[in-house]
Amino acid sequence: DKGAINGATVTDNNGSVNTVGLRGSIKPVDGAYIYGEAAWQWGKTAADSDLVRLAGESHQAWAFDLGAEYTMTDVAMTPKAGVEWIFWSGKDRDGAISGWDPLARGYYTTAIREFQTGANAGFYPTPQAGDTAGATNQHQVAFYGGLKPLEDLSISPRFTLFFNDVGSVGATGAKRDHYIGAELDTQVLYNYTEDVQLGLLYGVFRPGEVYHQPNDRTAQELITTVGVKF
Repeated sequence: DKGAINGATVTDNNGSVNTVGLRGSIKPVDGAYIYGEAAWQWGKTAADSDLVRLAGESHQAWAFDLGAEYTMTDVAMTPKAGVEWIFWSGKDRDGAISGWDPLARGYYTTAIREFQTGANAGFYPTPQAGDTAGATNQHQVAFYGGLKPLEDLSISPRFTLFFNDVGSVGATGAKRDHYIGAELDTQVLYNYTEDVQLGLLYGVFRPGEVYHQPNDRTAQELITTVGVKF
C-alpha cells in the first residue's frame, strides 16, 4: 500500500521489527506467586493502515508485565487475589502516536479493550479519531480474584483500569486526557464431566475521558463456551 504523510510517499514493504524478552516467576511462600516479563523491540517500522507510522522509520519500544497473587489453599472455596501491571510503550511524533508493535500477541487478560484496534479497520474498531489500539501506548492496572464455590465450579472476576502512556490526539490536534476507561470481566467455568467443560465470560468496558460523545458508550460482551476432550 502507498500513501503520503506530510508530502512524503511511504510504502508498506520495508518493516523489520525484532523482539527480545525475558520472563520469570517465583513462589516465595506457599500460595504466593510472583511473575514478571520485560521485552524490547528494535528495527524499522512498516507504515500502518492509517499511515501514522512512516515506513522505514527507526523503531524502539518496551513492554513490561509484572504481577503477584496469593491463593488461600487451606480456606473454604480457595479464594485468590492478585494484582497485575502491563505496559506497552507509546511515542508521540508530530501529533501521531505509535509505539509497541503487538506482532503475534498471544496473551490477553480482558474481553474487550485489549482487542480494540483504535480507528483502524480490524477486530473491534472504534470510531473515535485519535485513539490508539489496545496493544500499544498503554498502561493496564488490574485487580483480579478467584473462588471455587464447588469442586468443579470456578469464578474469576477481573477489574482493569487503562491509561494512555502518551495522551491521545483528537481530530483537531488537541491533546486529550490519559484515562482510557475501565473494564470488568467475569469468567465462570464448570467441569460438567472429566471431558466436558462449560464456560461463560461476561465483559463490560466503560470508556473514559479519551472518548468523547457519541463514541463514549459502554461496550458489553457475553460469550458461552463448551469444551470437549477426546
